[in-house]
Amino acid sequence: MMSLLPEHEPRPMPFRPQIPVWAPDPAVPLVARLLAYCFAIFMLLTVIRACTMPRPLDYPVMPMSWKSDSINGITLQYPDNWQMVSITETDPVVVTDLQFSYTPPTTDVLQLRVFTLNGQFDEYSEASFIKDHLTAYAPQLINGEDDPADWHTFRATSTLAKTSIQGAWVARVVGNQTVLLLSFAPAAGWRVTQQILSYMCDHLTVAFSDTP
Repeated sequence: MMSLLPEHEPRPMPFRPQIPVWAPDPAVPLVARLLAYCFAIFMLLTVIRACTMPRPLDYPVMPMSWKSDSINGITLQYPDNWQMVSITETDPVVVTDLQFSYTPPTTDVLQLRVFTLNGQFDEYSEASFIKDHLTAYAPQLINGEDDPADWHTFRATSTLAKTSIQGAWVARVVGNQTVLLLSFAPAAGWRVTQQILSYMCDHLTVAFSDTP
């Protein structure tokens, strides 16, 4: 026996358009979306600024490449983004005074200098010589470290920049001449500067005569 009741057809589901992934969700309030957009823009600008703004020159980074120069019997390797800013030749003690700095030159609280001296110097004379070339600073401590490289470290206070400075020097004696490598930087940037100085010491080549 057939039923006289009408058959119920399934009701069609209401149309709900598919929202693309990149489209804003209409369920999120407009204010919340605007805040999210502002935060995303702020983060993007921060990343762009960090990538494009140069690092403060007083806090160097370890260089990716090195260049080499030979002056008066000394062959030096130094960072590719540094330059030789001055060469001073005097007698009778200092044969050559090479001074390196960033390109373009930075402030005087970040320096790397190489001295070639006539004669063999003991540690006391070396320390006195270094102190004489730190007249713009107030040395706080100079001492020799007990390590194979015979490093001598010091701390100073820049009377111009009003900042704490840390540095070191190391000596190489060849024949009757002494090569002093001196470097210093603001204390916060000394770790990288020390690595640069160490690399230069390891790759320093001298070709002086062995006779006085």
